[in-house]
Amino acid sequence: MDADDRMNAFDGRATLDALLRACVDENASDLHLSAGLAPTLRVHGELVSLDAHGVLGADAVAAIVDVLLQWSGRAGLDATGSQDGAFTAIGDTRFRFNAYRT
Repeated sequence: MDADDRMNAFDGRATLDALLRACVDENASDLHLSAGLAPTLRVHGELVSLDAHGVLGADAVAAIVDVLLQWSGRAGLDATGSQDGAFTAIGDTRFRFNAYRT
């Protein structure tokens, strides 16, 4: 399944927006996404599961990563299995990310 197919099957942008809003609302320093688990925030050093968002499947995580890679490109992910990037959203909030493939 390529990036366009994933975006059609799962709205990665809407989900990412909701998760970033949760980060800001909860004053989280990190958002952890892993296939087979609910999204997890790091708040004041503690991991807090966002069970209300449900468990994310591999296609859902891939769709979210595809949205993130719109800011940085995917060359690093394709070449080395890891890609760092940064972007601004939700007003002037700056977010950084690292995507990696296992």
